[in-house]
Amino acid sequence: MIYEKILEGYYVDLRAVTEDDAESILSIRNNPDISKYLPALNVTIEQQKEWIRKQRIDNDSYYFIIKDKKGNSIGTMSIYDMINRHAEGGRSCSIGDTVQNIEAIVLFHDFVFRELQLEYITCWVFEGNKSVLSLNKRIGYDWIKTCNSKDEGMSYKVGVLSCSQYLKKASPIREKIQLLANSGKVK
Repeated sequence: MIYEKILEGYYVDLRAVTEDDAESILSIRNNPDISKYLPALNVTIEQQKEWIRKQRIDNDSYYFIIKDKKGNSIGTMSIYDMINRHAEGGRSCSIGDTVQNIEAIVLFHDFVFRELQLEYITCWVFEGNKSVLSLNKRIGYDWIKTCNSKDEGMSYKVGVLSCSQYLKKASPIREKIQLLANSGKVK
């Protein structure tokens, strides 16, 4: 589905992905620092555009591009398989800095829990991706099990985040981002 509004932050904005984002998505997704923690992806720009066209009419998913305040594409985030107030979060990758990534994850989860009114979401993260595991833990994810990926040959952790747990953890993070922005430290 398409969310027509922009999720605005101090350091990043999130908006619905369009076909015009295909090249920048593949560039980010194939960045060696990012791709080592994601399943392999070997598609053309045209194949990515086709996937985006299909996603935009999919009734149970939203796919966002993360833009810095200069308008540069720095990442993606998605929520999909929405059933009975539950969904899976994923398709997340970012070349942003720590503040941009934290703000993006807060904007995204605010959308998931406030706008979509989901009760909880699940996600999986490759075990070696310590920074993402830590960031997700910080916003309230509980890592409930470890699994092995047959396709990738790596272990991953499955996490669950409830709306109530997220709302407890997000307020102080939002306040820190606002204090940083008010101090004049703009990206």
